[in-house]
Amino acid sequence: MAQQVMDARSSAAFLRQRWRLLAAMSAVGIALGALYVTMVPAQLSSTTLLLFPQASGSVGAGQEPVTTTQVHIAGSTPVFDRAGKAVRPTLTAAEVEHRVKVDALTANLISIQAFSHDARQARALSQAVADAYIATLKDSASSLTAVPPQLSAREAALKQQLKDLRTEIATTIKRLRAENPTSSNGVRDAQLQAALTDDQTNLVVRLDKVQEAANEAANVAPDVPDIIQRAPAATGPSRTGRLITWGVVGALVVAVVTAAVLVIRRRRDPRVRARDDVADAVGSSLLAVVDGHPQRSVAAWLALFETYEAPAEEAWAFRQVLRALAGPSEYADAIRPGADRTKALVEHPGSVTVIALDGDQRAAAIGPQLAVFAASLGITTRFVMASKRDSVASLYAACASGRDLKVRTGLLLEAGGTDGATPGGHALPAPLADAPARRANGRCAKGPSIPEVLGDHSALYPLPGTTDRNHHPAESDRKPSRASVDLTIVFTVTDRREATLEGVPTTAVTMLAVSPGVGTREEFARLAVAVDDAGRRIDGVVIAERDPADRTTGRRTLDERAVQPPLPIRMTGPSRAATPAGVRSRAR
Repeated sequence: MAQQVMDARSSAAFLRQRWRLLAAMSAVGIALGALYVTMVPAQLSSTTLLLFPQASGSVGAGQEPVTTTQVHIAGSTPVFDRAGKAVRPTLTAAEVEHRVKVDALTANLISIQAFSHDARQARALSQAVADAYIATLKDSASSLTAVPPQLSAREAALKQQLKDLRTEIATTIKRLRAENPTSSNGVRDAQLQAALTDDQTNLVVRLDKVQEAANEAANVAPDVPDIIQRAPAATGPSRTGRLITWGVVGALVVAVVTAAVLVIRRRRDPRVRARDDVADAVGSSLLAVVDGHPQRSVAAWLALFETYEAPAEEAWAFRQVLRALAGPSEYADAIRPGADRTKALVEHPGSVTVIALDGDQRAAAIGPQLAVFAASLGITTRFVMASKRDSVASLYAACASGRDLKVRTGLLLEAGGTDGATPGGHALPAPLADAPARRANGRCAKGPSIPEVLGDHSALYPLPGTTDRNHHPAESDRKPSRASVDLTIVFTVTDRREATLEGVPTTAVTMLAVSPGVGTREEFARLAVAVDDAGRRIDGVVIAERDPADRTTGRRTLDERAVQPPLPIRMTGPSRAATPAGVRSRAR
């Protein structure tokens, strides 16, 4: 599958062309956003604030703020597990973690924000987490401030030793009172009393140190914050605000996704859109770009044949088409001898076959518009509908019924089947123009002139409302006869898969009418092969309604496009920029 090169400008033009689809998808996005607001309740939140003492929030050089550590503690699994068991219905630690957000607002302030679709649950969960956090801090502080077992045992041992020592001292003093101080027993007991007194002093000092250490461990105050704002009633966004927000979000998301899908599909779309690509696919050059005006009913086609007036831009394009098909030096052959030269006559090839792909409605209108335009210039034109396909059934019926109607001065309508026969039973002559070998599609065979091939087919058409076909009206009321036709336009529609020109009358030149994005290179190749098999060639291409994303011209020949390298662009690679005027002047 061929991929088309696209840049930002061409993509933007392509999307602007499909603004109705994007607007419709944006409306769908708004509806989806409103449906989401209706089906999913708003997320409500409640916030509890905890304040630490100033000393706790002070930060020394190179030290992490205390609140950073406390945020991690408040968001720990033990705190969430404890809080989840305190609310009803109970929640797991993972569920609490999903619904609670803990942040440090300042160096001393912590916020605990809980979310829930239920206002009461959001408020209870926020307060439960705050309470669980404070309780966890107090439990941790109690375990840290308890007197170590070693200090308690040491203190008890020293107290027991001091008690025993004091008992021994009291016994020694009692014994000394009963003894002679100068006796050997008295001297020994006096020395023992002094030693025991020294030991008592040492034990008291050691006991005081142990008791001081125990008191320091027991007097450490826990760093617990104060709740300065208990969990208030849960609040959330208003319904109107949610509708606006989600409507805008839905519209943007759906529009962006739709645009991306359209661009990707177009990039991978095998259908040909660029004018250069169409010209390359059929091996011809672009003649003009006009707006096709397809009609849906027989009455609408008849109205087009009667009232269509080409705007200035289309009129100039059709003039270029006729002159390009006629050739630069064949003005005398294009104008029938004896024609009225008082008007600004335009060169034309005498006979043209206009081919369109089946289903290309805009391209199907190019042939009728060209015929009406030529008639408006004073060129007596015969428009022959040579296809009975369903896609152009209304046009065929209009041509079949219009042969008995005076649709426009200088215009004749005929409808023929695939076998090339007209409704009146006359065979459509082939070729239909006095064309030189170049315009005989390269077959070097010059066909007979129009009077020669029409000969006895110059009967006059009856006037509208006349039932007697043998009635001959006045010469001034007669429609132009076939012998007086200057330009014959044969229009046919070919099948996309099995293109063929069998039964289509031969004309001087053959022209392709096509809309951008209707045919693929494969389908154009089949058409080109069918034209070549019929002994013809495609002498030019007319585009119906240019694609705004197309920046090519289609007016350069294949050789000119081959020798000129593509210019690089920033986004997507080679571009196909328009050819300078000097190069276009040398194009075919």
